[in-house]
Amino acid sequence: KLEKKQTEYQEWVQRREDFLAKADESVVAIYSQMRPDAAAQQIAVMDEEAAAAILAKVTPRTASAILNEMDATAAAHLTNVMAGLPSETKKAPNPS
Repeated sequence: KLEKKQTEYQEWVQRREDFLAKADESVVAIYSQMRPDAAAQQIAVMDEEAAAAILAKVTPRTASAILNEMDATAAAHLTNVMAGLPSETKKAPNPS
C-alpha cells in the first residue's frame, strides 16, 4: 500500500514538473507585460495546462489581475488546474 502511494506521489511530482515546464520564461515575460484584459482573452482559449502553467509562473498580482478579467467559470477552471485538481476538458472554457 505504501509503495502504491509512493508511486502515485512520484507520478504527481513528474506531472507537476512537466506542467510548469510548459511555460517558457520568455512567454511568461510576454504575458507579464500585457494588459490583464488582453492576456485574459488569449489565455482563455489556450490549452488548459499551458494557460495554467503561465498563470502559475507570473507574479501572483499579475495572475490575479488576469483571472479577474476572465469569465468566472474559466478562471475557476484554470485555478483548479493550477491546484492540481482533475479536469474534464483539455481547453479552458471560452470567456463568453
